[in-house]
Amino acid sequence: MKLITATLRAYLLFTLLAFVVGGAITIVLLKALVVEEIDESLWRDFEKIQETIETEGEMTFGSPTWEREIHFQATPLPASINWKDTVIIGVDDEDDEMEEIPFRQLTVNQTINGYGTQVTLRASLIETDDLVEVVSISLIILFIILLAGLILINRQVLRKIWHPFFQLLESFRSYRVTDQQPKKLPESKIYEFSQLKEAFLSLTQQAETDYNSLKNFTENASHEIQTPIAAAKTALDMLLQNEHLEESQQAHLHTLYSSLNRLSRLNHGLLLLTKIENRQYTLDEEIALNAVLQKSVEHFGEMAALKDMRLHFHSEHPFSIKGAKALLQILCDNLLKNAIQHGHAGSVISIISDGQSFSISNPGNPFPIESKKLFERFTKANPASGSLGLGLAICQQVCLLHGLSLTYTYSDAHHHFMIRKAYPSL
Repeated sequence: MKLITATLRAYLLFTLLAFVVGGAITIVLLKALVVEEIDESLWRDFEKIQETIETEGEMTFGSPTWEREIHFQATPLPASINWKDTVIIGVDDEDDEMEEIPFRQLTVNQTINGYGTQVTLRASLIETDDLVEVVSISLIILFIILLAGLILINRQVLRKIWHPFFQLLESFRSYRVTDQQPKKLPESKIYEFSQLKEAFLSLTQQAETDYNSLKNFTENASHEIQTPIAAAKTALDMLLQNEHLEESQQAHLHTLYSSLNRLSRLNHGLLLLTKIENRQYTLDEEIALNAVLQKSVEHFGEMAALKDMRLHFHSEHPFSIKGAKALLQILCDNLLKNAIQHGHAGSVISIISDGQSFSISNPGNPFPIESKKLFERFTKANPASGSLGLGLAICQQVCLLHGLSLTYTYSDAHHHFMIRKAYPSL
């Protein structure tokens, strides 16, 4: 739910509650006030009747009516005053139909001039009900006007006030630390939005500073580490060409040469992972992944042939993705190389692409480790191999960078690596 919608809902719920409670209280108070006025009017009428009887003696006030009844008797009555609401069946003056008519009734038992006198006075409450109805309709109309006003304010005023916030939100979404471009952020007179803008600028500046520091470190580390390794390998090459070396010395030099090669590959793999994880590659090129796969198949054709394997590549539809071609080539090379290394001699490695995914399958023995650990760094499916254990970890990071999902399953004595389009690249 959007913030504006949640705010409007809270306003509406509060307004509805306020109108229901306030309206009920207003109607009750109004009705009580009107009844009080009617009671005062009835009592004044009684006082006039009492004064007339005391002044003029017993008199006849005509036949009883809805509004007034007076009865006399010789025996004095206990004095009492009784107020109540009552209903009388009568004929409505407007439509001449029988209906229940509400009245406010005052009954007074009192001895006047030695006679027990009961005076009953009534006043119609129809006008009071009409007044309550008018007030209720007025409150409903007022609520509708207020509701329309709140919706209008939400759509116009609040959207205008919150516009800088949505622009800041879009800046957050589109921000890439690799862009290194000035941020065009909106100006706002709202204090909280200005604070949010300053926080965003501070955060991005710190992120760019850290990114540049890490980028410079990886580039310098790559150069500074590879340079002495290359120099050491050159020196070893010269030593290995010396014909006067003994076999034991040559064996030690070969071991040292292999270690340097391993150290060089390790340095290259770790630096590559660091660059991928810190998004130091631009993903602005449209890549035909079918062509990249085809190139990997051609490149590893001889390696597969040495193990008496055959590579079968089948592409049904074009598979295009926006990204870095060099990384996608590494992805395909690593997966295909992994299939050749762990496949059975004389088997067929199947590479299939359908436009939304591609898979690499090969027969082989199950790995002695859990499937979810295959993509962790320095995890080897075969501990005795000379692998560094970084190939599948690099594949996983390349897929994450390009918005692809990489999964592994083992079924029917076959290893299956599947790559699908999962979500937009970051």
